[in-house]
Amino acid sequence: LMLVLFLDKAKGAKLLAHDPPLFLRDARFKASRELLLWFSRECLCGEGDVTRHLTSLGFSVSHAQAPIEEFNWAVSNLATDLQDGLRLCRLVDTLNERAGDLCGRVRMPVVSRAQKLHNVELAMEGLRARGVALGEGVRGGGITAKAIVDGDREKTLSLLWKVVFHCKIDLMLGTGQLRDEVAHVERTLAATRGGARALRRLAEDTTPLYFNAERLSLLLRWVQLVCATSHVAVNNFTVSFADGRALCLLVSHYYPALLPATAIRFQTTTSHLHRLADGPDGSASGSDSDSARSTSPTSPPPAAAAGTHGLHGWTAQFSPTTGKDGLSEDQLRLRDNQRHNLKLLQDAVVQLGGVPCMLRAADMCGGSGIPDEKLVITYVAYLATRLLTLGKEARAALCIQRMWRTHRASVVARRRHATATNSNSSSSSS
Repeated sequence: LMLVLFLDKAKGAKLLAHDPPLFLRDARFKASRELLLWFSRECLCGEGDVTRHLTSLGFSVSHAQAPIEEFNWAVSNLATDLQDGLRLCRLVDTLNERAGDLCGRVRMPVVSRAQKLHNVELAMEGLRARGVALGEGVRGGGITAKAIVDGDREKTLSLLWKVVFHCKIDLMLGTGQLRDEVAHVERTLAATRGGARALRRLAEDTTPLYFNAERLSLLLRWVQLVCATSHVAVNNFTVSFADGRALCLLVSHYYPALLPATAIRFQTTTSHLHRLADGPDGSASGSDSDSARSTSPTSPPPAAAAGTHGLHGWTAQFSPTTGKDGLSEDQLRLRDNQRHNLKLLQDAVVQLGGVPCMLRAADMCGGSGIPDEKLVITYVAYLATRLLTLGKEARAALCIQRMWRTHRASVVARRRHATATNSNSSSSSS
């Protein structure tokens, strides 16, 4: 009896943060009172309703497990699992850290379209209360409950992206933190050889790509400045990240011991296409023309790569026997360099920790060779959060070391001066 009372009160007080159900899904009883009545019938002959006697002694139980507590919240198919609105309401409650706020108002079981619309609208009201704009940046109008219930793939993914960007990226990356880091990298770059030229080249781009999102503009600016130290151009969050150079340079800039810059292979399909776009005479004005002349020992000679004309261009051959592109050795080498960079990145990120494994080589190298923009932005945001946090700690340690060395040097200088003064006074007295 005391065990039942304890579990009933613990469940009512929500002692566990994730608030698991008290009874199993296939349990015979789903309420504390039902369990006590069964115990009375089986073990207390002629007692009747034992809960009446226990209530008079201050022993009262009230928990009854609702059907929503037994609901399987796992998402296995985005096309269908979000249509009833239940999981969206649970997501909003989790983000608001208010368990059961919206889930207590949903209609369940969901058997009609009207119930689905009610649940989805509840979730969207919760998102609007958090400041998530659901009517902007979506083709064909804003995101509506009807579109989610109908299974509109584009608007469902757009809704999830807005939730990720507003509720996760905004919390991970502060505008002030990014702005301070951009200013720090600019000062560092200006003090290096050729840094002023790289800053002038970046200043020529007067049309920001993400003019409606300050965080994205600052995030892209930060990547551009870090990569400018190695003469790698970054213009967007898609093609510029396909070969892994930019991501490797971010890790190498803050942790060169973890990912040395000499291990990065700068000759990739992306850099090759940049050179082709600049012209055959080699008079390129972009940053990747400088990377083509990189002296990295792992890079193939520029002349060898300059003889090809794109991996999927009109010169690529197709074998009807194997059904595969007949790529030349230079083309295969460029693609292998790209996979090598992504492998370096994955190994380094595993050692860093705190960054989810969201990017795969198949996502970057396969298909059209253009990674998903939203996926890259989310990954770079996680990586930036980790690198900026660790970089701040590293700079603080360096500052403490400099101050200690300065203090130590002043102490040594005073001791030497005192020793010299004592020796001079001794010699004069003798």
